[in-house]
Amino acid sequence: MAKHFRRGSKREYYQNAAREFMKLHGVTEYDPLEVAQWLVDTGQYTEKPKSKLLRCKAELTDALRAQRMEDPDGNDVRANLGARYKNPQGELFSRWAPLFEAKPEHARLSGQQWRRSIRGESLLHDRTFRSYNKHNTHGSQLPLFDYNFNLDIAESQMPDEYSDDKPDDQPDA
Repeated sequence: MAKHFRRGSKREYYQNAAREFMKLHGVTEYDPLEVAQWLVDTGQYTEKPKSKLLRCKAELTDALRAQRMEDPDGNDVRANLGARYKNPQGELFSRWAPLFEAKPEHARLSGQQWRRSIRGESLLHDRTFRSYNKHNTHGSQLPLFDYNFNLDIAESQMPDEYSDDKPDDQPDA
C-alpha cells in the first residue's frame, strides 16, 4: 500500500511525495509529471476544490501578472502592477492597476515588492549553490554566480542589429 502524507502543509506533502517517489523508484532525478501520475494512480492525490470565487481570483491574478505589452518605445513590459497591502485587521489583500495608470505610490510599492522577491530568490540561489559546492557527492566545484544584473540590463538596451557600413568618423584600418 502506498504511503500517504496527510500531515503538514501542502508543500511539505508534495516534497515528501517526491522523496518517496525517488526512494521507491531508485532515482535521483525525476520528471514532476511522473511523480504527479504516480500520486494520482496510487490514490495519494485528491483534489480539494477551491470555491469558485477563490479559483477565479487566482486565475485572474495569474493572468494579470503574466500580461505583457509593448510600451511606446517598443519595450516588452508588464501591463499591470500588483502590490500587497494590509487592512486594519492585518489581513493581506492585493490591488492591481494598469502600468501607465498606476498611482506613483502603488507603482513604487509594487516595484519594491517585486525587487524584494528578486533579491530573495538571488539569496536563496547563492546559498543553494554554495551548499552544493560544499556538500555534493561528486566533489565538484561550480563557479559561483554574479548577481549584479546592471551589465545584463545595459546589454539588453543595446541595438539588436548593427549597420555593415563603416562609420564616417573612423580612420581606415
